[in-house]
Amino acid sequence: MWIKCIGFDTDGVIVNSDPIHYKAFNIVLKNNHFPKIGGRKYYEKYLAYDDKNFFSEYLKEINKSRPTKEEIARLVDEKSKEFKQLIKKNPLKFYPGIQELIRSISKEKILFDVTGSDKDSINTIFRKGGIDKCFDVIVTSEDVNKPKPSPEPYLKAFEYLKKKNGLKPYECIVTEDSRDGILSAKGAGFYTIGVTNTSKEEDLWSAGADLVFDKLNVNIYNRLIQIEKRPTSKLELLDLFSEFLPN
Repeated sequence: MWIKCIGFDTDGVIVNSDPIHYKAFNIVLKNNHFPKIGGRKYYEKYLAYDDKNFFSEYLKEINKSRPTKEEIARLVDEKSKEFKQLIKKNPLKFYPGIQELIRSISKEKILFDVTGSDKDSINTIFRKGGIDKCFDVIVTSEDVNKPKPSPEPYLKAFEYLKKKNGLKPYECIVTEDSRDGILSAKGAGFYTIGVTNTSKEEDLWSAGADLVFDKLNVNIYNRLIQIEKRPTSKLELLDLFSEFLPN
């Protein structure tokens, strides 16, 4: 079979947590007397950033100087605590069918997750969703220095996958919801699926997504894992999934 390994982003693909992250960031900014970040700027520029790089880049943008590592670490810790408090008060919203999809394909293929969130937050999300046993590899913000769109997060995942399973990059496909996520996965040599949960279809295509769907379902991934030979062109790949693509 062509695809041996399937990867997912978390926020915006598995769970609709981006609004909660946004709210947590603004609580911390307010508590530390920094200007609020507007929704448009956050979603257009910072959506795929992990916590430490968000604070580093945003504080540099508003203060014109880079904060210290100690300050960033303190802000990241505060944001993690605020996020956990928010999800205690507001039940997490998993995208329809995604938990069943992940549990189903985890029986057939190697699964991995690459996220800009911290380990504690991801562990909490996955336990709540009943998918904490489904992933062979999880790469979080603590594991990398550069966030998406840098390929570093997905290259880190591939280090583990190659060492453990001897995989090739073209045997892996990743599902992402943002332009930066697609660019990161493509930079690591993976095939990519874009889902329009948080981004426009044209933005995902322009970033280089190999397939783009307006929603995910188990039939898409069942078709994917049944393809015997690697498609020789993007047109051939699109033709295999024509019934699932947005009109």
